[in-house]
Amino acid sequence: MESDGLRQGLFAAWIAATIAAPTLAAAASHADDAKALAVQQQAYNSAIAGHDAQRLSALLTDDASFSSHILHRQGRADVLATWTSLWSRRPDLAMRFDPDRTRINPTMNVAAETGRWTETWSEPDGRVTMSGTYFTVWSRDNSGAWHIAAETIAPMRCEGGAYCRR
Repeated sequence: MESDGLRQGLFAAWIAATIAAPTLAAAASHADDAKALAVQQQAYNSAIAGHDAQRLSALLTDDASFSSHILHRQGRADVLATWTSLWSRRPDLAMRFDPDRTRINPTMNVAAETGRWTETWSEPDGRVTMSGTYFTVWSRDNSGAWHIAAETIAPMRCEGGAYCRR
């Protein structure tokens, strides 16, 4: 009788472990993806802060796009040309993206990130600070690395000089 109870207990434990294992594995995989995306986002901010086109290039897909209310760029080369032109015109440009939420679809190897961005630079009539909301689509390649496939920024605030009154 006691062995029947032990067998039933072991069987129940086996069933619970069998049911929980895929859920635990998925949670661990999701945590790994979230950590990898956070590392890539830090690398993105670092590349922008360092005005480093080579590092930035490694973070973009070949067909990456970038959009705002005044421009749209398509393809890694076009996006990089926009950044290098911007850095040339605004040598003191500082820009940062701070995620508020990241959602991951591991089945489709895609993630959606939303957050706040801020940029500052000097104009002849003083310092400009612009900030707003951004949306980034991350795509995971066959090696498991995450890259920016698309990014859109929407300025919600601008302070400092004539630039903001255009």
